[in-house]
Amino acid sequence: MKKVKKYKCKIYLVFMKKFTLIVFLLILSTGCTKQEQDQNKEVLSDNSQSEINTDRREIEEEAEKIDQSNNTESVEFEKAPVIVDDLESGSIIQSPLTIKGEALGIWFFEGDFPIKLVNDKDEIIVESYATAKGEWMTEEYVFFEAKLEFDPGDAQTGKLIFEKDNPSGRGENTKSFEIMVKFK
Repeated sequence: MKKVKKYKCKIYLVFMKKFTLIVFLLILSTGCTKQEQDQNKEVLSDNSQSEINTDRREIEEEAEKIDQSNNTESVEFEKAPVIVDDLESGSIIQSPLTIKGEALGIWFFEGDFPIKLVNDKDEIIVESYATAKGEWMTEEYVFFEAKLEFDPGDAQTGKLIFEKDNPSGRGENTKSFEIMVKFK
């Protein structure tokens, strides 16, 4: 009986040693994993924030370059600042000319924004204003109308220039939209 107890006791001790070792290793590995996870989260968080900041800086720098290089907007926009009815690039116009369309509300000041008609030498033929036909204090499109009476002289072609009203006079607020025209 003593041999059996000794034998069982040895088995128990061996089992307990192995069990304790396994538990210790599990605790140790779990602790390392948790610590590594925390470190990985910090690294990922730092890298993500760094990438976001880098992307934001690159976009801002690119936008600044565009703003500094050319304040005349004669390219297509995601949301065109001015939409003119029945008039497109190359249209033939004559005096008197009634212009109707829509412009973003931010282009108006006190319900108006300037319009110029220039000849092919960029000499001003006539200056006038487009007048809002509704609530202009919005960022959405606002209907407008303008009437131009002009004499193009000998000019065959010209440009209608729609200018964002800029009461501050600051260069960064200067924007325009152009349509090439032909005179009848």
